[in-house]
Amino acid sequence: MADLTVSDDRAIWEAKVERLWATRPSRWRDAWHELSRNKLALAGAVIVVFFTLAALVGPALAPYDYAKQVLSDNLLPPLSKGHLLGTDELGRDLLSRLLLGIRISLLVGLGTTAIALTVGTIVGMLAGYYRGWVDRVLNGFVELIWGFPLILIAVLLIGAIGPGLTGVVIAVGFVNWAGFARIVRGDVFALREKEFVAAARVLGKRDIEIMVRHLPRPPTQRPGVSRSEVALDVKGLRTTLFLRDGPVDVVRGVSFQLREGETLALVGESGCGKTMAALSVMRLLPDPPARVTGGDVLLGGKDIRALPEHEMRSLRGDAVSMVFQEPLTSLDPVFTVGDQIVEAITAHRRLSQREAREMAIEILKEVQIPSPEQRLGDYPHQLSGGMRQRVMIAMALVLDPKVLIADEPTTALDVTIQAQILDLIRSEQEQRRLAVLLITHNLAVVSQVADRVAVMYAGEIVEEAPASEVFADPRHPYTQGLLSSIPSAAGDRKHLYTIPGRVPDPRVLPPACLFAPRCPYALKRCWHEHPELEASDGHLLRCWNPQPFTALHAVEPGEVDLRAATSE
Repeated sequence: MADLTVSDDRAIWEAKVERLWATRPSRWRDAWHELSRNKLALAGAVIVVFFTLAALVGPALAPYDYAKQVLSDNLLPPLSKGHLLGTDELGRDLLSRLLLGIRISLLVGLGTTAIALTVGTIVGMLAGYYRGWVDRVLNGFVELIWGFPLILIAVLLIGAIGPGLTGVVIAVGFVNWAGFARIVRGDVFALREKEFVAAARVLGKRDIEIMVRHLPRPPTQRPGVSRSEVALDVKGLRTTLFLRDGPVDVVRGVSFQLREGETLALVGESGCGKTMAALSVMRLLPDPPARVTGGDVLLGGKDIRALPEHEMRSLRGDAVSMVFQEPLTSLDPVFTVGDQIVEAITAHRRLSQREAREMAIEILKEVQIPSPEQRLGDYPHQLSGGMRQRVMIAMALVLDPKVLIADEPTTALDVTIQAQILDLIRSEQEQRRLAVLLITHNLAVVSQVADRVAVMYAGEIVEEAPASEVFADPRHPYTQGLLSSIPSAAGDRKHLYTIPGRVPDPRVLPPACLFAPRCPYALKRCWHEHPELEASDGHLLRCWNPQPFTALHAVEPGEVDLRAATSE
């Protein structure tokens, strides 16, 4: 009878699954649903469809021959003698010429994009997949292309191919492929180390098959995430230590936005102000001596800097939460795990102890802690490091906050546990539309989880860009130094690059550019003018003399002129 009951349950479950998949919307319906929710995108789609139809059928509907000249009817105004839009100086009908021009413009746009995308994808994929000398040669060629005026290259190509529409399409497409190559190279660099690529190699698949079938992945957006929804907006944040010798700024004018479902990595060496910035956002600074002295912190559009302490206390753990580096010191050793989670729940929710305990059990199950009912009665010292960090994540997420600040959440863990914790954070983020501010100096972790990267040095953000762009094309010498100091499995260099010197003491900062004493490219201007954080194509950079990444690759540690890097 028990077997029959199990079989019946399984049959019911399978029937539910079949109904679910039968009623599951198609991809086209999903796409239409997402498009219809975004009015601006829908308006853009209508305009694109209109012009596409005009390009396809317009010339057939043209009232006149586009090339026919009637000099007696030149420069007619609109709605004159049957000419809806009027005529040009040679008496040609403007509407007829416009309909043909739409078709030509569309062909040129599609053709040049297809050529640039194809060539850029092939070059970027080869460079990112094979790395080593292949990457150096192809990346050097990209740098060479970018070093010449693109319009000059296009003119030379048109001269070689010959005049006509085909020559224009090929020439314009060829001069624009380098940008696509950089983007693809950065994405392939990250995807190449994923487990599914390693599994494909284990199965004996050829490189070309892996590159064609496994690596081409369009950028995905997490389900239900609107990129326009800003969860945390920090503007001009300034934090000051009031010491005996006078006030010292340790965070200077830091600004960033964190959107729902996004991970922003704040990276830099120890002492760069990353944790101080996070504590400033949470208003958890040790006061005295630290105090936020400037800027705005908007949480869900609300400025939390101006809130009274009791209101801010109600937001911590509820709307914004934080996971610290060392869970053993973050958990109270004299209380059980269950007591601490229940306390976090009852501090914000009017629930009975029983209801709070049930919530605690559910969140422990969610973070994959086995036997959660038993673990509630354990003390922190009875758990392993990975289990303690899971408990910290559970406490941070039990009230479903919108923003999670993770301060070095994997530093104290071994490599295998690190991967599990990162997978856990990523899974919870996807389920909850969680905005994550990840503070770390581990660039390997950043490459796995971050959507954007903000590089911080001496209390300032010196570079910010999408993660793939930072890893493929870092522009600030400090970012380049951090990436060059990572060991490479390819073994391209005899020595790892080391950044000379150390992070400056905030009490005695360099006079202008804070990185100038350690920078191999420092100019005289770097010692006299402080660079501002300027934007270019979505890439924020604070540098007077940015150099291509390949330039730093060519420098061995012993070749850095330390005198030039430490003095004018």
